[in-house]
Amino acid sequence: MKWLWAFLNLTFPRTGDHHAAKGIVAYRAGDHADAIGPLKKALGRKLRKFARDEVATILGNAHCELNQFEAAVKAHLQALKANRRSHSVWVNLGVANRLLNRLDEAERCYSQALMLKPDYAEAHSSLGALHVIRKRPEQAIVSLNHAERLDGS
Repeated sequence: MKWLWAFLNLTFPRTGDHHAAKGIVAYRAGDHADAIGPLKKALGRKLRKFARDEVATILGNAHCELNQFEAAVKAHLQALKANRRSHSVWVNLGVANRLLNRLDEAERCYSQALMLKPDYAEAHSSLGALHVIRKRPEQAIVSLNHAERLDGS
């Protein structure tokens, strides 16, 4: 793997892009703990090849995979600061809040995602799961059926 990092340093000099690439490679390989350091470094520098909101979202997802939900919320908020119109970031923030038992905040995040993209199956599915937790079976069925219809198309 050392050859890959040497290549990345040559490809993305003096930016956070090589750190982002290193973190993304680690994340995709399932090495979530190893992804966090490079992703944080990337976010502390200028990015040219990678979108800041995407790097911050991957960082948040890595924290979620490690059950570091407060850190995940912080990273997803950083992603929203870069792009408030990202429906997927709103869902990821909602998931992290749900896992922290901040159910009102999670529901607000899912609703925001659906305002931005009404046909986003993951948002309907996440909202359905939240309705199950809140013991709202009728609403859960509607959301989960909607998600299934969207996934099937």
